[in-house]
Amino acid sequence: MRRRSRREELYPPITMEEALARLSLYEGPPVSDEEIEKKLTEHAQREWRRENGD
Repeated sequence: MRRRSRREELYPPITMEEALARLSLYEGPPVSDEEIEKKLTEHAQREWRRENGD
């Protein structure tokens, strides 16, 4: 029998059903790709200003 790796000890294999059961599903209103892109851009701009003092 082969020895389990450190990764397998920390993260033992699970089934697809177990993985899906662990997901938290979004239950809010539909969001478009454009809205997601806009929010990501706004967040990136805020972070850049925060890090660069601008």
